[in-house]
Amino acid sequence: EESDKAEKSLAEGNILELDRRYIISDSAADSAYLLKVPLHAWNTRLNGFAPRDSIRMKKQGGSANYVHGGLSLQECVVPVIEFKNIRSGSKAFVQTKKATVQLLSQNRKISNSIFALDFYQPETVGGKTVSATYEVYMSDVMGQPVSDKKKVIADKTGENAADRVMRTRFTLKGMTFKKTESYFLTIVDKDTGGVLDKVPFTIDIAFVNDFDF
Repeated sequence: EESDKAEKSLAEGNILELDRRYIISDSAADSAYLLKVPLHAWNTRLNGFAPRDSIRMKKQGGSANYVHGGLSLQECVVPVIEFKNIRSGSKAFVQTKKATVQLLSQNRKISNSIFALDFYQPETVGGKTVSATYEVYMSDVMGQPVSDKKKVIADKTGENAADRVMRTRFTLKGMTFKKTESYFLTIVDKDTGGVLDKVPFTIDIAFVNDFDF
């Protein structure tokens, strides 16, 4: 639209260069409508002016509707990240660690073939603490799974502890369970296969549905 274009006459003084997004003039030029962009750090004899927002300068030629960007912080500033690699032997070195999960539910007796357990992620993900994926299931004393395997992902970043609680539902296999034997909720690191925790449980079920996994 014509209302999206600014006239070069909005800048008073000697215009040296005109483009769709800027004006370069001599140092004596001024404007009450365009944003002044000081160039004295590079050339004390020049001044720059730019239209605000996404307005562009009126200029002959095509492509008037396809001018990139506007005079915003993202267009004017180049962010710089300073990175310093710290050797593992240095005092300032901090080893990257995975976020963990802990069984939050207090009941250690299972009396139904389908049951739910709550898990808690004690650390927030961020900085040197990275997310991790765990495989969780119920196993017998030999380590053989007696339930389906569920995935618990420790990737919570919130500071509120309640937001880092995860509920997971399990289903036992269709087999005979003895309440005198021990079973274990097993938490395994999905990447390494290492066992994070084994929590003893008692399973006392009068009847088990014929599920298999």
